[in-house]
Amino acid sequence: MSFLPGFLSGFGIFANYTHTWSDATLQGREGFLPGQAGDVANFSLYYDKSGFSARVSAMYSGEYIAEIGKNEDWDIWIGDHWQIDFSAAYNVLPWMQVYFNAVNLINAPKYEYYGVSTRPKLNEYYGWWIKGGIKITR
Repeated sequence: MSFLPGFLSGFGIFANYTHTWSDATLQGREGFLPGQAGDVANFSLYYDKSGFSARVSAMYSGEYIAEIGKNEDWDIWIGDHWQIDFSAAYNVLPWMQVYFNAVNLINAPKYEYYGVSTRPKLNEYYGWWIKGGIKITR
């Protein structure tokens, strides 16, 4: 948004959304293409100016079938998933950058289920993590 005045001209937005339709014949029955989420979206608000950059990003992936079972009740599905990340960096010198990254800030779980979402197979929480440091590019 470089058209904005002064400090505000460093802000920007990234956004995308994809909806996929798929049909597949799976062991003699109609179904969805395995591994393909019907809905996927990403959104980022960022700031980049005067050697400083920061970004907060949100990612969404809709549920999808991961494995085909002997019938629909035994199909393994991966539940929908949200994730929010943050990153920032500052160029201290032309050859030195200080950076910070934080991933999975909302501690979104990985949820797998058999056939319908009320029959859980797996519910894992990976937690959030951070890393930071100095990059030297000389």
